[in-house]
Amino acid sequence: MSDTTRTVVEELLIEGLVDWVDPSWVYSTVSERTPLASFDDRRIHTMGVIVELLSAGLMVPGDVDELGVFRPWDVGAGDAVERIAERWSRDWPGTVPTPGAICWMSATPEGEMRAHELVARERA
Repeated sequence: MSDTTRTVVEELLIEGLVDWVDPSWVYSTVSERTPLASFDDRRIHTMGVIVELLSAGLMVPGDVDELGVFRPWDVGAGDAVERIAERWSRDWPGTVPTPGAICWMSATPEGEMRAHELVARERA
């Protein structure tokens, strides 16, 4: 498997090994890897990817404090998705949010394990 055949989720998990991702990063990855033409379609797909990452326990959303420490939100996946969608609709209607504007998402141990498995398969 090469990086051109990875799914959006796989790509984000691998990227999550080295950095936090945010909704704008997810949107950018969706835009690069899917044929969706309209902003609304890409945004809907982006939110679907975020739902998948959070509900599967592969990433957790949070904020980064002034010291650069990731602080996960103390909410379940469903509430987190609602918060992300609401903030995007309210603060960034019709456009892509700037990096980190809504939240950051950090890979969980499960997400990191899956990413390492993907990388190992690609090297085999």
